Amino acid sequence: MRLPTRGLAFLFFADLLRPAVGNAWLRLDTGVGSSARANINLSERSLREFRGLRSFVAFLAEQPKQLKHLEWPGFRNMLRMATLTLILVAAFLVVLSSVDAALCYILSWVLQKSA
Repeated sequence: MRLPTRGLAFLFFADLLRPAVGNAWLRLDTGVGSSARANINLSERSLREFRGLRSFVAFLAEQPKQLKHLEWPGFRNMLRMATLTLILVAAFLVVLSSVDAALCYILSWVLQKSA
């Protein structure tokens, strides 16, 4: 299958297929060799990292505003959910402990039979 190498269709296919097939076909079809990827200047790499850091800082600065939009649960609702969580954790503890004890018993029985 020949993939388009120019225009909007190329960008569309490149974004869809990059995770599936990797970048090897992109480098071959566009004429970009493997040495071109290694020759990225330090300034270009630093600029990319700075942009990423700047967007991360902007994300962190926005979080207090986002917290104001949340609807926090009331005390009774929070107490109900905490109680439900503790009961479910205790139930899973009992079930998993019972399965573990049963498997240990079966294992010891099988090892005694074989010895």
